[in-house]
Amino acid sequence: MASSADSSSKGKDVDEGNVFEAPDCPVEKVTVYADRAEVCRRVETSLVAGQNQVVIRKLPLHVDQDSIRVEGKGAATISEVSFQSKHVPPNEAERSQRSKELREELDALELQETELLSEQAVLKKQWELLDSFANSASRTSLSEKDGETSKGIKLEESFFKSLTDFLQLYNKEGNALEKKLIDLKRKLALLGVKKEAISRNLRELSAVNHSNSTLQQCVIVLECAQATKVSLLVSYVTSCASWTPSYDIRMFTADNLLKITYYGLIKQSTGEDWNNAKLFLSTASPSIGGEVPELGTAELSVQQPTQLRKAGGFGGRAFKPMAMYSPPPPPMAEALYSAEPVGNLLDYVVPVTALVGESVATTVYEIVRPATIPSDNIEHKVTVGLIDIKPTICYTCVPKRVPQAYMIAKVVNGSAYTFLRGETSIFLDNTFVSKGSMKDVFPQEEFECSLGIDPAIKVTYKPLKKYKTASGIFSKVTSTTYEQVTEVKNTHDYGVKLLVMDQLPRSTDERVKVNLLEPQIDLKHLEKNKDVTLNKKNNIEWNVDLPEKGTKELVLKYVIEHPSQMNLQTAENFGNA
Repeated sequence: MASSADSSSKGKDVDEGNVFEAPDCPVEKVTVYADRAEVCRRVETSLVAGQNQVVIRKLPLHVDQDSIRVEGKGAATISEVSFQSKHVPPNEAERSQRSKELREELDALELQETELLSEQAVLKKQWELLDSFANSASRTSLSEKDGETSKGIKLEESFFKSLTDFLQLYNKEGNALEKKLIDLKRKLALLGVKKEAISRNLRELSAVNHSNSTLQQCVIVLECAQATKVSLLVSYVTSCASWTPSYDIRMFTADNLLKITYYGLIKQSTGEDWNNAKLFLSTASPSIGGEVPELGTAELSVQQPTQLRKAGGFGGRAFKPMAMYSPPPPPMAEALYSAEPVGNLLDYVVPVTALVGESVATTVYEIVRPATIPSDNIEHKVTVGLIDIKPTICYTCVPKRVPQAYMIAKVVNGSAYTFLRGETSIFLDNTFVSKGSMKDVFPQEEFECSLGIDPAIKVTYKPLKKYKTASGIFSKVTSTTYEQVTEVKNTHDYGVKLLVMDQLPRSTDERVKVNLLEPQIDLKHLEKNKDVTLNKKNNIEWNVDLPEKGTKELVLKYVIEHPSQMNLQTAENFGNA
């Protein structure tokens, strides 16, 4: 490998006309990690016989200089790849133009926000008018006829028909207004996020030191026997880029089908736009490193008494600060170059469906469609994959807390995708239910997904009944019988499986005894219980098969005995046992 200086001493000609700016070079592909990204750009140029120098200027400010790699195609040899960082006067024209563009974007967003707020105010006025009219109609429940007094008022059949028509109108218009208000609220929240991102970019732009600026560039030295054309792939890693997973989970009850749309939310502020780029999302974390951290020896000693401070300083031996251990920095990829003539480039084939590439510790998702990710620090959504799964549906109910049945989908991840921890939006038959979260789920792993409340399962938690008696002559004992009844009703035209949980108090004092009367459970051999059992938290669990249009009553009955002079108190412990 020969440097430019060495080449000059050998009398070889160096062509310095091949200067490119990185943002202007087409993006071949971008691999986004959790905390950085690897950008690959294509550079095509013509070389003269002898030694040539290709300069790639305006690399991102946060580029990792040790990560630069160069590959290529053509009859040439890569002799050297180097990184240079120079301080140059800032281009005030470019800075002013960028600041102007950001302010124009911010003004456009503020104008859009004003329009949305105006529309929101109009909708609220319509709601108030509709409510006012409804209140007025409810107060005018009777009408007088032919001057009759209130004692002789007759009820007109037309009044009830008008009232029914109005209630239908109120329900229809009210629902329409509410949906519009919710949609406006979502749009205003999104505008707020975009405004904050642009404001942050403006602050960062104004905070740059105007006295100097850093120009970072990559210098590639190539040698060829005769004039030729080459195509180079220049890759580098830069920070200020990341991606997080997000999911839409849609349950279609009629088809018993769960559709999961796997999204990647990409955000970057590297200072360069990725236009029409082929994207890859990687689960690797390069910042963690691959080396096992060093563990020292923990040594115990007797602490010496600390001497009091005197007027001239500290008496005795001076304090010495403790040396803190810092883990070694993560290993970075070295700059690669080829000492042989450049071979063929890797063939990049656009797949029909998303591809999943796996290694020992990471997974890489190839996004099918090219996307443009600007440097605006705003999340941009790309689709990683679409997964159709046949779930097993069951229901869970904790009526003491919420007298509703929650639909639970038990699912096996039969896809090639690893679901990473992220937010979920849950839809039931195309109706938004709630927000949730996805845990880490590997292929072929089973997981549960809550689909929200099913109003077709009616749950009635009836008032608690108590019966108190006292016994004993000298040491009186108070016995209190508690009876709690829960009624569950299935209004579906198909049967469901329902898990119902309720609390059986647990005594932490040997003088207080709790005796379960109903349901009957083998407390010594809990594994023998099937339809009803006692879990580790001392809660009763009923596994109920509810037939279509079926109703069942679940009875929890127990007796608490304690000395009469004692007052009991209940504290809820959410531990595992």
